[in-house]
Amino acid sequence: MAGAEKRFFAAHPLRDLAFELRDERLRAGATRGSDELVAYLAYWHKRLVKAQRAYPARWGVRGMSLNDLREALETDLIEAVHPPSWRSSWRSSEPAGI
Repeated sequence: MAGAEKRFFAAHPLRDLAFELRDERLRAGATRGSDELVAYLAYWHKRLVKAQRAYPARWGVRGMSLNDLREALETDLIEAVHPPSWRSSWRSSEPAGI
C-alpha cells in the first residue's frame, strides 16, 4: 500500500467508510419514493436517539427538548433530500405524508 493510501485509511477507518456508503445509498433511495424516505428517516432517528443517549451534554440546545431538537434535525433531513420544490413535482398517485 502506498503512503497516501496508508494515511487515508489511518484517517478514515473502514467502519467509517462503510457507514458513509450506507448513508449515501439510503439517501439516494430516499429521493425515489415515500417508503425509502421513511426508511431513511427511521435510520437517522435511531442514530440520533443513540447519540443523544450516549452524549447528552453535547446535544443541549437552550429552549429545546431533545425530542424537539431531533424533530428539527429530521425535518432538515427531509428538506435536504427533497428540497421544497419536490412537493410540486411529487406524483399525485402517491399518498401524501410520511
